[in-house]
Amino acid sequence: MILVTGVAAPLLETLVFQTFVLWLLRNFNVKLKFIVASLLFSVNHAYSLKHMILSLFLGYVFNFSYEFSERRKWCPFGSVTLIHSIYNLFVTLVYLTGSDR
Repeated sequence: MILVTGVAAPLLETLVFQTFVLWLLRNFNVKLKFIVASLLFSVNHAYSLKHMILSLFLGYVFNFSYEFSERRKWCPFGSVTLIHSIYNLFVTLVYLTGSDR
């Protein structure tokens, strides 16, 4: 479970929802491409309305981080994957320890 949520999911989702989608929308203004990519990310997390709303916000944060890293000539894929991994691992640990109850 930890390998999937902490490594595989962030790698795949960053590749799809930041790298690929933002590249497809590269000719659009930043706000529009962030909104579209965030909506797609949110739909991918349609477990419940609560998850979709949280994912919409997180998708926007990940998109902003990707764009920020790209403009700074950092590694945007690595930056977002790391942020996403840390978040997922934290949520997984909270869930596994029962701290969310």
